[in-house]
Amino acid sequence: MPKLSIITINYNNDKGLKKTIESALSQTFTDYEYIIIDGGSTDESVDIIKANADKIHYWVSEKDAGVYNAMNKGILKATGEYCYFLNSGDYLWSADVLERVFKESNSEAIVYGNMINGRTQQLNLGPHPLSFYDLFINTIYHQSAFIKRSLFDKIGLYSEHFKVVSDWEFFIKALCLEHCSYKYVNVDVALYEVGGLSFQDRASNYRDREIVMKQLVPFFYDDYETLKKYKQSNFVGIFDTIENNKLVSSTLSAMLSFSRFVRFNVLRQKRKG
Repeated sequence: MPKLSIITINYNNDKGLKKTIESALSQTFTDYEYIIIDGGSTDESVDIIKANADKIHYWVSEKDAGVYNAMNKGILKATGEYCYFLNSGDYLWSADVLERVFKESNSEAIVYGNMINGRTQQLNLGPHPLSFYDLFINTIYHQSAFIKRSLFDKIGLYSEHFKVVSDWEFFIKALCLEHCSYKYVNVDVALYEVGGLSFQDRASNYRDREIVMKQLVPFFYDDYETLKKYKQSNFVGIFDTIENNKLVSSTLSAMLSFSRFVRFNVLRQKRKG
């Protein structure tokens, strides 16, 4: 059994797929199998896959029923202890990412790290310690999460009824209902391309999340609505920027230090006078 199954799903994104494959195959960590599920692409995707076929343990190109159907196909073919989803267009941040994640013997059901926003280059830290508030406001990105294959046997595969929130639903089931173990590692795992389904259709995203909440944890639905109003306010974006952007954070810190310095000297001058 390999330690890891890297699963890439793709549909008509040949340029993104090439970049994703290169980042996976350049890893210094080698205890993994690589699986690619293509949705029957008509561009150059299949040619790119074939060019790397000797390094890919399983691949298929056929019509699927959507993102989560493709991800489930990958899970069913996976034989690794952990599954990791790196979809076309996303790429591992450095060649030693997987080595750093697995340098310790992880036994937790879910191991996760940090993400980089491909549009802004902003670092999104994995929430730690983890709470429901974090799952709602910041969530765990599947591009930064390593999930034990056995957890899918226990909880089930991703729901194919939803368009964009099935990975979020899975984390709610695993962490809130099953109380599975988890571990945060301070590793910048991958850059994700902004513009996927969850960004394109936010209305569906919120609607489907509401359905998940009502089905799984209806007692907390009112809290969910409160959090949603808070998230939609401007304050969340401000605090997220301060927390996740090192340049903004350091600049504000320097400004605050300078302000304290000026105030201290003004007070000292007044006392002297």
